[in-house]
Amino acid sequence: MIDIILTADYEIYGDGSGDVREKLIKPTEKILELCHHYGAKLTIFFEVVEYWAFIKAGPKGLIEDLGYDPAALMKQQLCQAMADGHDVQLHIHPQWLDSRYIRGKGWQLNLAYWRLPMAPGGLGSPQDINSLRGLFVKGKEELERMFKPLRSSYQCMAFRAGSWCMQPEQNPLRAMKEAGLQVDSSVVPGLYHMDDHRWIDYRNAPSF
Repeated sequence: MIDIILTADYEIYGDGSGDVREKLIKPTEKILELCHHYGAKLTIFFEVVEYWAFIKAGPKGLIEDLGYDPAALMKQQLCQAMADGHDVQLHIHPQWLDSRYIRGKGWQLNLAYWRLPMAPGGLGSPQDINSLRGLFVKGKEELERMFKPLRSSYQCMAFRAGSWCMQPEQNPLRAMKEAGLQVDSSVVPGLYHMDDHRWIDYRNAPSF
């Protein structure tokens, strides 16, 4: 018997482009419909830093420009997915930490923070949202605050780094462990990719 875990990252594009309703809500709706048809369950890796950016920018012109509230739509869809028996876990793209929404132009992100270990606050403290410790602690708290009322047994216990960029992994793994996260889903055995933003080398990762 083979066990298959279906997962999907829940986000718009990593440079801030893409309409939430068209590029996130509708595609996720189709995936969930397929899961319902085949009796499958999905684990959604929710990009919380992007979500926080939408909440912050909402009353500053984002909602007026879009004609809808992207954060509210995301929360509504994820809560419904959770109520239907799916799971939601933590996903982080640090480039959203220093993001700005510019009316008429869209999002401006700090791509220097693309890789998780490059979070501007370093390992930092659990109170500093710009640090690794703060990202994991605050992200976990956000998800559990959102979903525990729907499922009392819910735990945020798994994580996936944005673009799989977990390396060098020592500080991220330390911060994960301290926050109580038990599973990392960033490693793709054999994957190797280097460019201006991504540093991924899992060529020596064990494959089971």
